Amino acid sequence: ETWEVGYIIHMRESLLGMEYRVLWVHPDSSCKTLYLRSWTPAAKLREDDFVEEMDRVDRWKASSVSLFEEFWRKDE
Repeated sequence: ETWEVGYIIHMRESLLGMEYRVLWVHPDSSCKTLYLRSWTPAAKLREDDFVEEMDRVDRWKASSVSLFEEFWRKDE
């Protein structure tokens, strides 16, 4: 079963290294659990080719915009 990344919205440094907050979306809309949030290691996201999404979060954190949603709309 493969979940899709809905969006990556946050980052943090943990004992395991850099992690990103991911909203996972279940591909089958009839599933009881459509969404799942997790802290996912940066290395795993890089391996799965989500570098652009991670970069967007990094740019947001470096900006003066407080809400990710506002930054995301302007950044697209």
